[in-house]
Amino acid sequence: MKSVTLYIGENENIFEYLENKNIEFDKEIRQNILSISKKQKNNYIGYYQFYSNKHYYKIYILPKIFMDKKITDNELKESFVEFLKQYYRLKIKYGDKLSTKDINGNIADMAIDKDKLESSLDVNDFLYLKYIDALKTIKQFFQKHRRQKYINKKYSSQSIHNKIDLKSNIQSIDKSIVHQIKKEALSYSMLASISLSVLKVFKRNILPSSELDKNIEYQTIININFIQKRFFFDKKFIISYKELLLRKTSKLFSKNKEHRKLYHSLLILLGLERFENGPSYSGTQKVDNMTSIFFNPADLYEWVVYDFLETKYPNKILKDGLHKESKKEYFLHSTCSIKSRKSSEPDFIINKNINDQIVIDAKWKVPSSFTNIQYEDVAKLKRDCILRETLNGILIYPELPSSNNGSWYFDDDKNFKFKLIECNVFHYINMESL
Repeated sequence: MKSVTLYIGENENIFEYLENKNIEFDKEIRQNILSISKKQKNNYIGYYQFYSNKHYYKIYILPKIFMDKKITDNELKESFVEFLKQYYRLKIKYGDKLSTKDINGNIADMAIDKDKLESSLDVNDFLYLKYIDALKTIKQFFQKHRRQKYINKKYSSQSIHNKIDLKSNIQSIDKSIVHQIKKEALSYSMLASISLSVLKVFKRNILPSSELDKNIEYQTIININFIQKRFFFDKKFIISYKELLLRKTSKLFSKNKEHRKLYHSLLILLGLERFENGPSYSGTQKVDNMTSIFFNPADLYEWVVYDFLETKYPNKILKDGLHKESKKEYFLHSTCSIKSRKSSEPDFIINKNINDQIVIDAKWKVPSSFTNIQYEDVAKLKRDCILRETLNGILIYPELPSSNNGSWYFDDDKNFKFKLIECNVFHYINMESL
């Protein structure tokens, strides 16, 4: 069984890349590639694995800052995993402040201790841990879950103990017995039926490419057998991806935190967790035989910068989306007495003291030279500074062309001077410039 591993930049055209590599793809592969391409166009990077035509395809969509370094394929993989690890390092440090909802994509909030995180994990280990954590959550839920359904069961006896079945007694020839109806309790739960259906679909679609996947399959079978033994269920019951995402289905799991964790775990198994809180589920698609980890690198980079700033100014950082105080409203006016409400939301504000603020925007881009600093980025920074009556503005990038210690300005306003600071994805530098 052959394996094909591809490394593609976040801004590259996947189809053109495959054609240049002379890689042929049939209808099934095209469907998978199209799904990856859509995520790529939504600014996601990630790792995707699927099986087709006796080949395992492993595709990395990587940040441009990695691809431009001209490093080996193995170093590209390691860079991607290290960047992914940053989420879990930050999660350990900031706890409930940070969740997967802050990082668009399908990263799972699973428990990884610090020692394991610093070991030599690869991307398949993260996929394995993601599924094992979901399967563990499902089993723990149903070990505690109890639900009953009452059904009417007909029987006959010479003594009366339950409701008399008039119709059966009239039709019966044997008058020595009395036909009755009793209510019988069955262990039944719609949550169990839905979970069982999802687990069976997941088992069919597992890719048995390693011992890790075999253990996932084994744990899935354990869950299936456990639910089947404990609950009565309709063998014909099947829930589709679309039905699972309907509001009426998600409401069944809204009772408490444990119910919501169960629902999230079921979505993880089908690769649908990113749709959990979406406003619309129409047109949702899932490629059955593909597993993946993908996320928006700009979202994760913002948290890397937040940690960088907190190291220098602990408890003095306001982050957009985390602290409401970072937002400031203003108005667009006209001479016709019409005005429009606007919102100023810089990525960060440092409150050094009452009358001293620094306004900061983090940019997920690498300027090839200082002449590539975008005027639009500076204009937004300037506006956010003016609204807060400060002239201290900073733009932070993952990399800069060279070190710089001075301030920068454009000719149209020499009074507004801003700084450029580098905050590397993996280790923080140039902190003295703050």
